[in-house]
Amino acid sequence: MIILLLFCLLSSVIVWAQNPIGLRASSYLRGIPFGAAVQVDKLRTNVDNGQYNQKLKDNYQLLVPENELKPQRIWWGENKYNWYDADFLLGGTANSTGWAQQNLMQVRGHVLVWGIDKYTPKWLLDHELTITSAKAKQLLNDYIHAVVGRYRGKIPWWDVVNEAIDDNNNTNSFNLRNGF
Repeated sequence: MIILLLFCLLSSVIVWAQNPIGLRASSYLRGIPFGAAVQVDKLRTNVDNGQYNQKLKDNYQLLVPENELKPQRIWWGENKYNWYDADFLLGGTANSTGWAQQNLMQVRGHVLVWGIDKYTPKWLLDHELTITSAKAKQLLNDYIHAVVGRYRGKIPWWDVVNEAIDDNNNTNSFNLRNGF
């Protein structure tokens, strides 16, 4: 047991000695954006007496919101949006800053469209049978422009479509999932 403890301590000292400046600074110097998924409600509430926030600030320069930019969280109806969490992270207007900018972090937008219906906003699925193809395209176009436009200049990268290809073989072109 003592040998294991000594080994762990020695290993920690060696790792720290090889990288004494921390992960964030080290990855920055190497030109590698190092990031983590983040839950905005934990940032906002300063969970774990601030340890969650501090670990993110110390170690990462890139954040990917877990759910806060997904259609289910933002898109509440035709031209109706909930910006609460995303604005906390990014700032809601061109001249405002959010938590990410205040801590000199970049954000990758995740995700504009999800290929699985269980992640499509309920209001949209409830009206699916009455929405024409042209209307669906218009709704999607308006939604994407609203989200990307709101955070223009604040999000350099977007995941546009997530999980569009089916895990199982189907008869659709390119094996795309059946979904809204």
